[in-house]
Amino acid sequence: MNFLRKLKEDAQDLNVLFVDDDESIVKRMQIYLQKIFNSVYTAYNGQEALEILQDHNIDIVLTDIAMPKLNGIELVKHIRKSDEQKPIIIISAFNDLEYLRDAITYGVHGYLLKPIDYDIFNRELYKAVKLIVTQRENQEYKEHLQKLVFQKEKDLIENYESTMIAMVEIIESRDSYTAGHSKRVAHYASKIAEEMGFDIQTKQLLYKAGMLHDIGKIAVPDSILLNPHRLTNREFHIIQEHVGIGVDILKKVPMFKDIIDIVFAHHERYDGKGYPRGLKGDEIPILAHILIVADSFDAMTTSRVYKGRKTVEQALEEIKELSGLQYHPEVVASAIEALKEMTPIDNIVQEPTTELEKEKFYYFYKDSITHTYNKKYLDVMLLQNSYTFEYRFLYIIYLHRFSAYNKKYGWESGDRLLKKVGSALSDYFEDALIFRIHGDDFAILSKEKISVEFTSDLLNISDHELYITSDEIDLEQKNSYALEILNQY
Repeated sequence: MNFLRKLKEDAQDLNVLFVDDDESIVKRMQIYLQKIFNSVYTAYNGQEALEILQDHNIDIVLTDIAMPKLNGIELVKHIRKSDEQKPIIIISAFNDLEYLRDAITYGVHGYLLKPIDYDIFNRELYKAVKLIVTQRENQEYKEHLQKLVFQKEKDLIENYESTMIAMVEIIESRDSYTAGHSKRVAHYASKIAEEMGFDIQTKQLLYKAGMLHDIGKIAVPDSILLNPHRLTNREFHIIQEHVGIGVDILKKVPMFKDIIDIVFAHHERYDGKGYPRGLKGDEIPILAHILIVADSFDAMTTSRVYKGRKTVEQALEEIKELSGLQYHPEVVASAIEALKEMTPIDNIVQEPTTELEKEKFYYFYKDSITHTYNKKYLDVMLLQNSYTFEYRFLYIIYLHRFSAYNKKYGWESGDRLLKKVGSALSDYFEDALIFRIHGDDFAILSKEKISVEFTSDLLNISDHELYITSDEIDLEQKNSYALEILNQY
């Protein structure tokens, strides 16, 4: 009883096919099997059985041998052509060795003689059901292992990609002006690729290349990477090396091998005047051509301290003018369509806003004595202000008779005095930018009109026979990009 209950429990989700040309046997067996299996299918010959097997999911086949159209042995042969594992039990009145040998040859799981002994029949059914249950458990375990392996590989890939992207973010966090550059380039590149008709896999590949195209900059010294001025020829040569460094990094990670050629060529030009290899035309992979345009578009539409950003229309017009020279003509045509509705970022501020950014700027723009900004940064800010109009007033502060003071008290005392003046100006005008522009002159760049009626007491120099005068320049009326130009007014 327990044995039969176990058979029914394991077989309740299985489907069985019974094949016999004797209608009475078929009906009797159908009633019996319905008490055990989920579904019972019947056929009166091998041909009908094959049609049922084709249309339904059959787990176990029970078949007679002697049948019209297609006998049981031929049916077994057909089944084994497509399924070597399906349990098949022959139920026949024939007991000669030839049939038994054929049954064994084609992998029949049981051979029962009529009339059926149901105790033996149930045990053969249980063996077949147990085989299926075991096969399913093995398959589930195999699939589980495959999922674990796949998930582990997926996690490994994601960890690699996360690590590399984190490296890019570290690079970009070093330079506030290029923050988000790689992500924007990746986005622009995938949009161009979509316009050109590339499939989703290619767009994803290009997006990955866009995210990692500047990975080599991690090895570029801060003194060059963070330099807000235009690079010298020597500095430009050094920063060019980031391409080869990036390729070397990507080569060490097998999953990135499919983007190496794209990254390697992202500073080449259509006319062959790019770097590092001077490739031209079709020598440059088409996906690299796309990345080149996307990279340039972001550079044009992002502000820098030494230049303002272009509008989308201006950037695309410049790219169009350089079609066939710097850029691939086909890519240019698609880029114009893909990027014309883009809205570039406009929230990159040029002056430092955080203490960390101030320290970065001080490296290039700090006056070593007063710790205010130097004249070079004033020129940068005037250049920026010539197109942003963020600052309205410039005040020039003249410290008179400072040379005489230096002669009388010495250079060290003079330096201490300059530092005191710079500190006082910075404390008093917290919302303005303070510059030391000449040996004894200072400048204040302000968004609003301020009072600069200084007294010697304000700057703590009352005992030194010095005095201060000032000039006010309304930049709305005398807008310029350098102090020297303003001095000509």
